[in-house]
Parts: sequence; structure tokens; C-alpha cells
Amino acid sequence: AVGSAMADPATKRQRLHAEAEIDLVESFEVFKLPPRWAFLRVVTKKGVVGWGEPNLEGWTDTVLAAVKEMMPSVIGEDASRIQYIWQKLYRQKFYGGGPVLMSAMAGIDQALWDIKGKTLGVPVHQLLGGAVRDRLKVYRWCGGDDNTPEEAAAEAKQVLATSNYKQLKMNACPRMSYIDGEGAVKQAVARMKAVREAVGDSVGIGLDFHGRVKAPMCKTLMAALASFNPLFYEEPVCAEQNDSLPQMAASTTVPIATGERMFTAAAFRDLLQRRCVDIVQPDCSHCGGISNLLTIARMAESYGPRACLQ
Repeated sequence: AVGSAMADPATKRQRLHAEAEIDLVESFEVFKLPPRWAFLRVVTKKGVVGWGEPNLEGWTDTVLAAVKEMMPSVIGEDASRIQYIWQKLYRQKFYGGGPVLMSAMAGIDQALWDIKGKTLGVPVHQLLGGAVRDRLKVYRWCGGDDNTPEEAAAEAKQVLATSNYKQLKMNACPRMSYIDGEGAVKQAVARMKAVREAVGDSVGIGLDFHGRVKAPMCKTLMAALASFNPLFYEEPVCAEQNDSLPQMAASTTVPIATGERMFTAAAFRDLLQRRCVDIVQPDCSHCGGISNLLTIARMAESYGPRACLQ
């Protein structure tokens, strides 16, 4: 009876060791930098510093206010319990999700992963299972909203000549009315034709619609540009109009990419279930951070599309 009432020395040592290993979140700072950047610095009791980027272009102050409102729920927590903290922030209040809250959570989540990697002395990708690829294909942005075909072609040639990039991405079109009455489709075709002729057929050219094309003109524009063999069409309609993506995808053989302005795993699930997208593009600073990004990427893999992080 006496023995059962006494703590086992080995168990006590294990408990004390575990308590000694716990490193609590102690403080944080936020930084706003021009032109539109925001950073979060999280410090643990043992002095480990983690950095995250909680930002939403055009709403930096709003997101930083959300970070400041969330962080009291993080202070005092074990910094290694990343998934617990993520779930706590996501579920503790009646309202959740959306661009502001998910962007604020993203920066916190990134900082906690940074702390975890520094604490264990390994890069974050090792904590997620290790590197899968040694090399990745990447593209370089070129062009603006209203550049002429000649300007677009000259810029594309210069980018390729002065860098090692083999693929480009550019605006698909100027801003377009609900029904095109100003010849915007013809302008888009002329620009893409000039760029394709300037760089040749071997260079991939992704076309970003920026969600600025409304459904009535989207199929017309995609059909007009298809003969120039685009690498993909990005965000042909805005995320609020994703219900129209199945008919858009059915009207073209060019791969469809979207996801920059989608924020939750549930939103990507609903998109993937429609079988109308080939590339999902979650943004690590808008979709809840590394934790939720991994969930979205795994889910996309199970449906077939690939993830191309924004």
C-alpha cells in the first residue's frame, strides 16, 4: 500500500523531463512594411524566434488587428502543439474562415512551424516528410494590364534573355466589360499572338484572367486564345463564381488553375468534387498557413489535380 502511494521514480523523471522540454509561447510583435508586406515575430519562453507572414493585400491593417486579437489565445501555449493551436484558433469563436481570419491564422501557423524547425534543428520540409523533388519548374511574370502587343513581346524576350526562366505568365486580357463591346478579346488575342511569335513554341505561357472576366465572355476569350497553346488559364472567373467552372472547363482543352482567393479546406473540397480544375493554387499566407496548406495539397492529390502554391 505504501509503495502504491509513492510515485514511481522513473515516471517522475519522465514527467519532469517532459515539462522541461515544453517551450511556451511568450510574446509577439507585428511589423508593417511598404509597399504591402506584414510580418509576425513570435518568441518562446526559451528565446526561440519564429517568423510568419500574415497578410492580405489591401487589408494589411485589418489582418494585423486580427492577429493581435488571436494571439492572447496563443500566448502561454506549448509552441510545439501546432495543430492544437490551429484548431483552437479556427473553432473557438462562432465565426471563422474568410480571407481576413485565415490570413491572420496563416502567419501564426507559419511562425509556429518556424519555431518547431529551429527547436529541432531541421528545415520545416523535413518535419512534413522530407523533400519529394530535387527540381521544380517555375515561371516568371511579365506584362501589365494595358501593354501593347509589341511591348508585351519585347518584355517576354527580355525576360528569357536575361534569366534562366523557360516559362512565363502574363495577363490574359485587359479589364473587360460584362459583354465585350470594346474589342478586349481582339486585344488579348493580338497580345498573346505577338508574345508567342516572339518566344517560340517551346516556351510555356500561362495566362492569368485574375477573375476579372465575367461568365458570358469567359468561354469566348478561352476559345480565342486556345490556338496559341497556353500553359494554363488561371482564375478564369472569380472564386465566388466557381459554380460556372464546370462549363468553362468543358469548353476548353487548356488546363484550368484557380485557388488564390480560396481560403478553407472545405472550399477546395467543394471545387475538387466538381472535377473542373487541373491545378489548385492555395496561398500559404491566405489559406491558414502550412498546416492547412498540407491538408489542401493532400486532398487535391487524392482527386487528381496538382497543387501549385501561389
